[in-house]
Amino acid sequence: MARVGIGIPVFNGAEYIAETLDSILCQDYTDFEVVISDNASTDATQEICESYARRDPRIKYSRLSENLGAARNYNRVFELSSGEFFKWAAHDDLLAPRFLSACVTAFDTGPPEAVLVHPHTTVINEIGQTIRGPGDDPDRTTDLDLSTRLERMLAKPDDFQSILHRCFPVFGLFRRSALQKTSLIANFPRSDMLVLVELALLGPVVALDEQLFIYRRHQKNSIMSAENKGGGTDLERLIAHWFDPRRGKFFPATVTRLSVGFLSAALRLPDSLRGRISATRIVLFWIWKKKRQIAGEIKIVLKERLIGPAPGYSPQ
Repeated sequence: MARVGIGIPVFNGAEYIAETLDSILCQDYTDFEVVISDNASTDATQEICESYARRDPRIKYSRLSENLGAARNYNRVFELSSGEFFKWAAHDDLLAPRFLSACVTAFDTGPPEAVLVHPHTTVINEIGQTIRGPGDDPDRTTDLDLSTRLERMLAKPDDFQSILHRCFPVFGLFRRSALQKTSLIANFPRSDMLVLVELALLGPVVALDEQLFIYRRHQKNSIMSAENKGGGTDLERLIAHWFDPRRGKFFPATVTRLSVGFLSAALRLPDSLRGRISATRIVLFWIWKKKRQIAGEIKIVLKERLIGPAPGYSPQ
């Protein structure tokens, strides 16, 4: 069994997935396996992945007969992988050669309660040009108490543009036993926020000073492609459809669902009663600050349940 499992969920990733796989195979830490789950791609993704799997036995390729949506596919690669540590890898992002070795070393030498290690992030465009350097990652939360970790995580901006800064750590290296205790990726926008909050409740998140993760921002990204098709409530519907095609046209009520998820995580915290009370107080204060947004979402949901989604909207 490899010590590190890397899961790549992909749909129509032929343009970038070879470069991503090359960056993984060039790691100076070699005790890993790669699990690729193809969400019924219609381009050359299958041929590319199968050729890499024939070349390196650490790569395992699995193809779905239909597109289950990003959420189920992200969770599928976690379920199919093994190892003490796990990493989600988007098909269009890149890793510096020291990514795995630096993260594994941080786990081995850092606090034993650590649940996640992530490095600094560089953002590139379609052709690999840097469009933003490191420095916008979340504050390090190593060795801080539970309340401080949670407050710092919830203090980050939660609009769609700013959320990219917070969710880069989702592409760090997880301790598998900790990630198993979370809800994984749910079928609504920003559910990776929920995973990070759940992890912050479980233990320290270690931020490395090294610039080792390279995020590619391009017109086919889930958020950018949705932005190009619509705005307002349509933007959230489009992103929700990417997470789960079964949602159809219905509004996902993202902040409301996050509120429920945060509160549930605080209440089931495997800590002292004092810890649960403190975490619940912090989450309730966050919900109070979002009360108008939550009320607006509930109004939209109730209206849609009575008369259906707004006419003319299409998730395609």
